[in-house]
Amino acid sequence: MDKDIVKKLNDLEIDILKETSNIGSSHAATAVSQMINKRINISVPEIRFAPIDDFKLHLAGFIDDSIEATGVYLELTDEFSGSILYIFSQPSALALSDILMGREAGSSKKLGDMEKSAIMEVGNIIVSAYANALGDFVESKVLLTPPELKEDLPGSVVGQIREKVKDISTALIFNTKMEEADKLFHSYFVLLPHPQSMEKIINKLLTYINE
Repeated sequence: MDKDIVKKLNDLEIDILKETSNIGSSHAATAVSQMINKRINISVPEIRFAPIDDFKLHLAGFIDDSIEATGVYLELTDEFSGSILYIFSQPSALALSDILMGREAGSSKKLGDMEKSAIMEVGNIIVSAYANALGDFVESKVLLTPPELKEDLPGSVVGQIREKVKDISTALIFNTKMEEADKLFHSYFVLLPHPQSMEKIINKLLTYINE
C-alpha cells in the first residue's frame, strides 16, 4: 500500500468514511436502543489511518495503557475480509454494563458473566452495523465470525490481535461516542482490513477524489 495515498486519503476523504460510519452508527443506535429500551446515540467524531506497527501507539493516545480495557473481537469473511476490534476502557465498560443491566450508575465493580455477555451482544450489534455500512460502501458482501471478549491492558489486547493479523499493514481507528441521557462512553472501533480489502476502500475513495 502506498503510504502517500493513505495520507492523501486521510487529508481529503476522511469525511466520506465518517459519513459511511455514521450510517452504521445510526443503525447500531436504533438496535441498541431497542435492546435496552432506552435512547442511545452513537457517533464517530474522528477517524485515523495508522500503520499496523504504530497501532499500539495510536491507541495509547485514546486509552491509558495502565487501565484495563475490554474488547470485542470479530473477523470479517467473504468478499471483504479482515478483523475488527471494538474496545472500551474498563471504566466505560463497567458504566455501560450498568445501563445494559438496568442498574444504578456506579454499581458494577467488575464484569461478571452476564455483564460480559451483554457487552459482547452490544459489540456484536455495533460491529455488524458498521460492517454492513462498509460493505455497502465498497459494494462487497461481508460476513462476521462470532464475537470473542478480550480483557487486559490495552497494549496486551493489541498484542493478542497483532498475532492474528500478520498480513495486515493498515489500521483504521474510529473514535466512537456512545451517549445515554447525560452519560457519555468512549469506545474505539478498529478496522484491520486484509490488503485486498484495503485496496477496495482505497479504490472507492479514489473514485470520489477523481470525481
